Amino acid sequence: MDIMYVRKTGKRYEVYGYDPLTKQAICYDPSQASTNGGNGWTRVLMKTLIPEAYVNKTNFSFQSKTERNEVKRHLKLVAATWQAEDGTQFDHEHIEDAIEYQRQLMKANTEATDEGH
Repeated sequence: MDIMYVRKTGKRYEVYGYDPLTKQAICYDPSQASTNGGNGWTRVLMKTLIPEAYVNKTNFSFQSKTERNEVKRHLKLVAATWQAEDGTQFDHEHIEDAIEYQRQLMKANTEATDEGH
């Protein structure tokens, strides 16, 4: 799966495949799925899309990796920490652990709620 953006609108799509006959990307749109009963599958012309690594998110135009890296050289990562709902914190390098920990918190909360009814 790749993340791509439409040049004109900036709409974000999760791209799962490509149909070479119609030159369309097979995409999943979570926002469409939320209003369409879970069906978020759609097709978008490939020529209208820019891969996430090459998009300038200010105006959704093409941005070379060289340009992106030049801007990035001026940035400094100071800290990145993820915090679960109960206050437990995880460094960014342990994001997968944080996700699983939060999933377990949510599961326990749902089970407790179900037992209370």
